Amino acid sequence: MKSITKIIGAIALAVAITCNPSISAQESGGGGIPIPAPVITKPTNMAMITSPGALKSYLVEKIRKVGGQIVADNVTDWNNAWFYEPYQPGPFGVDLTDVLGAYNRKLSVGLIRPELSGASAYAYLGDANGRTLFYGSAPKSQLQQAGKGWVIPPESLAPTLQMPEYVPIGENVSWAQITVRDTNGNPVDYFYIDGYNSGGTLMFPVYFSTVAVAGGDITVHYTDGTQASFDLKSGELLPETLVPGTVKPNIDGVFSFKNENIALQFLWDDGAELPLVQLIVTNSSMVLTYSVSVTNADGSLHEWSDGYTIRQSGTINEWYKSLQGFPQPVALQFNRGGYFMTPHFPTYGKTPRSRYSRPYDGGGGMGVATPTSEPAPVTP
Repeated sequence: MKSITKIIGAIALAVAITCNPSISAQESGGGGIPIPAPVITKPTNMAMITSPGALKSYLVEKIRKVGGQIVADNVTDWNNAWFYEPYQPGPFGVDLTDVLGAYNRKLSVGLIRPELSGASAYAYLGDANGRTLFYGSAPKSQLQQAGKGWVIPPESLAPTLQMPEYVPIGENVSWAQITVRDTNGNPVDYFYIDGYNSGGTLMFPVYFSTVAVAGGDITVHYTDGTQASFDLKSGELLPETLVPGTVKPNIDGVFSFKNENIALQFLWDDGAELPLVQLIVTNSSMVLTYSVSVTNADGSLHEWSDGYTIRQSGTINEWYKSLQGFPQPVALQFNRGGYFMTPHFPTYGKTPRSRYSRPYDGGGGMGVATPTSEPAPVTP
């Protein structure tokens, strides 16, 4: 496979994210304060990937361009030796009879010099953006005289069409990962798809619709920072789950993220301090998701963060952003820079217990404590 790198080893999958929230908060700071990510359209299922027939029918409905070409030496009329033009579906959708009829009409009049023993014809069917959905060729055929030249007989132009190795099935995609699973649901193989190299188009490997797998899923990461996972066998959207983040290293409750989604999960504690998030963005602009939650002892969701306070490094002003009413994870856009964010919750961190003892001298000295009683003598 050319555009897919096979990933060996276990990779922790991010979870399915179906929401695409927009935030109506007022922006009162500089360019570094996060803004809502652009709204994009995302599918609610991927039924087209479940079988070869389902994938072919999906691609047929996407045909918007028809092209063909005669391949031979010494073509004398290049205007009729190739073409590539838009196709407009009729009232009943894409009609393959019309599609291939246009192809035959265009190429059958190509004039070729008679000294050639034959020529081949090729066909291309593409989507609105010109990406190939089907392609094929007709066997080399003998020529027939037509006026002052020679042409390929129209009946010899019919190509045998097939899907390419990868086909476009989604837009606004940063990357995707296919996970193949055994009958117990354990991952046994991984394939990574890079959306950046295809202009944000999800190029699905046809192989996975043509083989029987015990199970598996495809996780799609969109350009607005959100993700969604779909079952390979049914195409159904998998349910949303929480993103665990409690194992991320931190310094005294300061959690650091660099060019990565903010994903934290805390265990409920009625006396906990609010965490502090340091975010470093080295790119000119990035869309990241904010996913901060609190769970109960049994692992169930207690509450999501309902907002955050943010300050850009090197400044003293802070801004509060409310997330009430917006399902999480929430996609936010950040410019290059450093940020400090304090997540807020409906109840978590409201009555924190101090982890430090009160200084004996009330803070007036240089760390010299005044004992309340005579220290016990030290026995050598």
